[in-house]
Amino acid sequence: MILKPTSTSFNPNIEKSPRKWGTPTQAFKTICCLCLVGLAFIANVERSRQLQMDELIPWWTAAAIPAVVSSKYFGSKERYTAIGTFITYFYDGPLGKPDPRKKRTDVDAATQRIMSFTEDQLQRSDNRSLGIDDKGVVDFVWLSFTIFGPSAGHFIDTYYLILLASCSVFCLAFFKRHAYLYCLAAFLVVLWLIQPMIRYNDQLTSLLALRCFALVSLPACLHCVIAAIGGRRQTLSWPDRLFWFLQLLVVVFATHVRITAIWEIAVIGIVCALAAFSSYRHRQTRTAVVMGFLMLAAFASPAVLSAYHYLGYSKIYRQPQHIATRPFWHNIYSGLAFNREFAERYRLRIDDVSVIRATGEYLTEHGRTSEWAAMGGTSDGYSKLRYTAYEAVVREMMFERCYQHFGNCLAATFLDRPLATGRFVAWLYGLHALPPEMDLYISEDFGDIAKRQMVDLDRRLRDGEQYAVLWHPGALAFLLTFLLFAASRPAQEHSDVAYASSVIATGSLATVIIGYPAPWTIPDVACTLGTLVYCSPSLVIRLLSHR
Repeated sequence: MILKPTSTSFNPNIEKSPRKWGTPTQAFKTICCLCLVGLAFIANVERSRQLQMDELIPWWTAAAIPAVVSSKYFGSKERYTAIGTFITYFYDGPLGKPDPRKKRTDVDAATQRIMSFTEDQLQRSDNRSLGIDDKGVVDFVWLSFTIFGPSAGHFIDTYYLILLASCSVFCLAFFKRHAYLYCLAAFLVVLWLIQPMIRYNDQLTSLLALRCFALVSLPACLHCVIAAIGGRRQTLSWPDRLFWFLQLLVVVFATHVRITAIWEIAVIGIVCALAAFSSYRHRQTRTAVVMGFLMLAAFASPAVLSAYHYLGYSKIYRQPQHIATRPFWHNIYSGLAFNREFAERYRLRIDDVSVIRATGEYLTEHGRTSEWAAMGGTSDGYSKLRYTAYEAVVREMMFERCYQHFGNCLAATFLDRPLATGRFVAWLYGLHALPPEMDLYISEDFGDIAKRQMVDLDRRLRDGEQYAVLWHPGALAFLLTFLLFAASRPAQEHSDVAYASSVIATGSLATVIIGYPAPWTIPDVACTLGTLVYCSPSLVIRLLSHR
């Protein structure tokens, strides 16, 4: 009996030529596409240099240096904490000022100051925690010090080294699939466009800011999603599986540094689950098993990361007054301020203090004033707030308030915040005069500092004509040139690109819909939506192929 081939709709597009690089024409196109991706990467590195992202260090990154010096050079066993003496001397000078932007020269001087201690001079003191944000940035700084030495000027080099490794794996895995390479290039172009907004944003300053650290793993996320979408038609080879796992490690590392990047893991896991189900429906058992295994690997990675945090972090972070990562429920509740009725009822603004104050009022309303005092809610400036206990109360408060005002919370989540996100992204793309909703950022405690920062950011982008306009002539010329090489690829490749860019753009909205949109929280969304717009020709090519 002669077996008929399976339907071409569930078979990969096989190159006509068995040679590695295909025909001379195919080889030429492949080399051109790889060169264009490399050119887009180099353009990003150069723009970062021009914007002096190596000269201004975000405070999150600088604050990790004492912990790295403590463990790497002085053998402290309390990982992710810093020797108290180092904290004192590190901030004894310009770094002690409240400015979130630290000059590289000041950071390097402070680093050398604490590294100049000898064991005899160093009076050991209790190790101190690194505050209420993610601690994974310590490993990023440790990696930079290991590769380039103890200099803050190389932090941006380390960032691009991670991005280069991810892009290289992407190109190695898909070097013959030019439509896939076009999607990667589209992301790099959008990243190039939004860099000025990041640089002139006082809440960010640099790609090194934790709030936009997830950008470094977007190519890895894109790789995993495209591989899963394409892999549902045929079992991934062992090299492809290895590449997939390497990229997943990049995403997990980014999540370790900034927990909000977990949306990328969720997207990868969901796509793998759908691919496994699709393969199973079409009786591709082996493919379904492989995709199911990749799904389990993706969904298990947050649990593995949490276990590492529990075992690897100092015991300090298991004490009530500390927290291992950044607050979660606090930020979700803060985002409810976008519903004006809810915001006015509970005096909410997009600032931390209004949420803390609302929590104290909630406990007082329920006759639990003593509990509020016990968790440090009555301390000056909430400086002794016990964040583990505080987070539990905020979660309780949010569920009760949303039960009482279900319509307001529903509107805030599915209407107010998505609309505000759209307006912020439109502003960044040059389609809106000023950042919207700015009155929500006027704090009763801090005044209009955040609003003035946004107005100044808008002025600098407008004066320098550096909005991230997607119709930038240079960007369009570059992508149109790339598209000439990629347009002739099989329609299935373009279908994969259209699906992948759509899924990732949708997934990136989770951070601002669950949290809150602002110029300092939209880099992920701006990048993924811009990539989706630039990948729209793939959808057109796919549709035309079925006519």
